[in-house]
Amino acid sequence: MLVADDPAKHRDFLKVYTGAETARDSGDGFTIELANTTLEMMTPAAFTGFFGVPSPDTSHGARFAAIRFAGGPQAAPQAVSGAVLAFA
Repeated sequence: MLVADDPAKHRDFLKVYTGAETARDSGDGFTIELANTTLEMMTPAAFTGFFGVPSPDTSHGARFAAIRFAGGPQAAPQAVSGAVLAFA
């Protein structure tokens, strides 16, 4: 998850960088679907609203803000060996 004041400014670069053909608008940012992952970029306000914690400082540009693992409790031991994960 990436955070930027104006996510649209980064859309074309990230599409070229990842080789993606499309980016789906999400209102406060966009999502790029890739073969084995999803890249999301959103505004600081959207990040705070989604996660309930303050966004990283974006005054000097876009920032990497979070990583999300998906797959459910059965997939976690295979995907993240040695980590302790809690599922709500």
